[in-house]
Amino acid sequence: MIESNTPILVGCGQVTLRNEEKRSVSCLSELVQDAVQKAAVDTGLGAGLFEHVDGLACVHGMQVGAQSLASNLANHFRLENSTRLFRSTAGGNSPQWLLNLFAQKISQGVLDTVILAGGEMLGGEEHGAFSAPLFGDRSVKEIGDIRQGSNQYEIAHGLMLPSQMYPLFENALCHHYGHSKHLHAQKLGELYAYFSQVAADNPYAWSQSPLSVEDIINPSASNHYIAYPYTRHMNAMIAVSQSAALVLTSVKTARKLGIDESQWVFIHGVSDTHDHWFPSERRNFYSSPGMGLAAKKAFLMAEKSIDEMDFIDLYSCYPSAVEIARDELGIADDDLRHLTVTGGLRFHGGAGNNYAMHSIARSMDLLRRTPGTWSLVTAMGWHLTKHSFGIYSTEPFEGRWSRQDPAEYQSDLNVLSGTELVLFPRGAATIETYTVTFDFKGRPEKGIIVGLLEDKRRFLAHTPEDPMVCEQLMTEDVIGNTGFVSPHGDVNLFQLD
Repeated sequence: MIESNTPILVGCGQVTLRNEEKRSVSCLSELVQDAVQKAAVDTGLGAGLFEHVDGLACVHGMQVGAQSLASNLANHFRLENSTRLFRSTAGGNSPQWLLNLFAQKISQGVLDTVILAGGEMLGGEEHGAFSAPLFGDRSVKEIGDIRQGSNQYEIAHGLMLPSQMYPLFENALCHHYGHSKHLHAQKLGELYAYFSQVAADNPYAWSQSPLSVEDIINPSASNHYIAYPYTRHMNAMIAVSQSAALVLTSVKTARKLGIDESQWVFIHGVSDTHDHWFPSERRNFYSSPGMGLAAKKAFLMAEKSIDEMDFIDLYSCYPSAVEIARDELGIADDDLRHLTVTGGLRFHGGAGNNYAMHSIARSMDLLRRTPGTWSLVTAMGWHLTKHSFGIYSTEPFEGRWSRQDPAEYQSDLNVLSGTELVLFPRGAATIETYTVTFDFKGRPEKGIIVGLLEDKRRFLAHTPEDPMVCEQLMTEDVIGNTGFVSPHGDVNLFQLD
């Protein structure tokens, strides 16, 4: 039996503006308005939807004026003054996390119909791409975890941006899998070549030209390394102009408004976790207990397994995010089935924190075309830190819909042991993982080392800015190699034996 307060998705809309199309909008608010309007039309109600909306939540935006987005949207669509407005904190998990949260509020009768929306105009400064109204005359509540992604020790050693952190995971995975550098690069190329093919068939993908393995893994003037082992084609594409929106309501309201049941998508499983917050404090750089537990809880709620998913979209800011998710979900490393429905953050485009909104919208389209099929969407924030899962189907959710309080199982992760950090190490040490950073012209700068002292305490360090050292890090399997670490000015310095 379907209970009347069961939360369902009834509308979705996506917008991608390329090149000259960007002239059609002047600011972020207009871009997101278009996605919301599309989602309203998708419900079958059109503008008639907005008089029934009592909640609007926007995903954290990366540009000036994004903080007023919810207020601007509420004014544009003339939402009632009583409509509650929210915006998330930063994190790529935000779209799925917001959906999980507001599905719960709808099931509890706290809210009735909620619009989720977000987007970015980072596709270039031309055509007013960075402009947005700065004003907002309605009260908007910020929700989510406000912690930043890196601690001061990591930042001091050049590990603040995802493009600097995720290569550490990748090199650790290469060693953990027992791969040679050549074999591992080949596998990364095969994975992302497949993603680029999916994007080519997705009308909302930013890049619709499929790439070969060689295109992806071979460095060139247009595809130089950002931080080893990731070339430009392995990094998330943030410089896009994209938006997406979803409409969430209850079965009772959908019936009252006359929304056709063919538009309904049920939310069968949800979960939210986080790993130890800062990567330098975790057990290792090649696994994610938080992701594993999130998967377990979502599938438990849905009473399904990974083998029963027809469509899968794994959050894919970098290949290591996909590989670790694959490992935690129990998907074989040579199984490329359905790991993305969009083309991933590199080829679909990673619109700031809003990518997963596109994943969910694309999943809704696929599920509606093939009734009775199932979809998994994973979303992630910061550096393999925050995890939110959703399992969807047009098949009805039977019984009482209830989201388990994430705090009840997060405690299982909080008690896991991490690794003790040493801020000012001195002595013999081994390399645990590493990367090599590059300048904007594709020239190697230095190595960044995550290492272990003889007592297994962890440290961060730089290598000397020596091209020969960078070459050694990129051509040899140096994980486990020994050297000497000591404080050196504002950072630590590691010298290979």
